[in-house]
Amino acid sequence: MVLTSNEKRAFFRQQCREALAAHIYDRLGLVVAPCQVRLQPSAGDGYAWSVTESKKSLLQSNLGSGSVGLYRSIREELGRSLEAVTPQTLLVAQLERDHLPREE
Repeated sequence: MVLTSNEKRAFFRQQCREALAAHIYDRLGLVVAPCQVRLQPSAGDGYAWSVTESKKSLLQSNLGSGSVGLYRSIREELGRSLEAVTPQTLLVAQLERDHLPREE
């Protein structure tokens, strides 16, 4: 059976959501339904994404509007340059980064 492009995209999106939800659970012990996983979560969601500078573009769109390539890239980087963290952890890291003395 050959999948249409929309079916293929839906399949990879679901795979990506499931991988993200499993990663959140493994890292934080937080159960998030795959359909509730967001690339840009709010503080109330209980998780945030820590991502390297070179991979920030992975989080710039919503999962619903992504491409097959985006879903594959997210899954490939998950646990490497993309990690689930608590919102507090991300806030502390941002504050520390913003208050480091700048080299001139």
